[in-house]
Amino acid sequence: MPSAARKLSTPVLALNPQLAELLGEKIRVLFESTFDIDTNVGQFRIESVHEPKGDIYACLKMVQKEVEGTFIISFTEGLAIDLVSNVYRQKISEVNDLVKDAIGEISNIVYASVKSVLNEGIGHDFQLAIPEVFLKGDLTNDTRFVGRTLIVPINIKGGTFEVFVTIKR
Repeated sequence: MPSAARKLSTPVLALNPQLAELLGEKIRVLFESTFDIDTNVGQFRIESVHEPKGDIYACLKMVQKEVEGTFIISFTEGLAIDLVSNVYRQKISEVNDLVKDAIGEISNIVYASVKSVLNEGIGHDFQLAIPEVFLKGDLTNDTRFVGRTLIVPINIKGGTFEVFVTIKR
């Protein structure tokens, strides 16, 4: 329940180096502590038009009173399979329902961690979200990537995945 002392308006979510650093550091710590996966953060970028390059995506809607956006994590097929194989400690050879469910759950854990920092540390009020997992072929005429987008590459053994934050006001 919101505190009576909470400010009347929520701070603006700016796509900037500070947000990129916050996302990258939170994800790095989460992957190293939760999944025991060495992680380092690549150079962020901000694009006004973004062409996704991954094969499998998990999308969570970022909703609060004054801002709406999307939080997306994008993996290549090989990296998604390697990551899920590592987390479940079993050999997986193709993207199947287990991989899609696991990518959704990993993304949910990442979003919850980032959301808590945005809400408690900065004063936002983002709501919980349920991840939607989709494959690249499902992106036809998709609007999730329309708008100014912060892209933070995260490097792990086996490759790089990207985290996107797109803001629509």
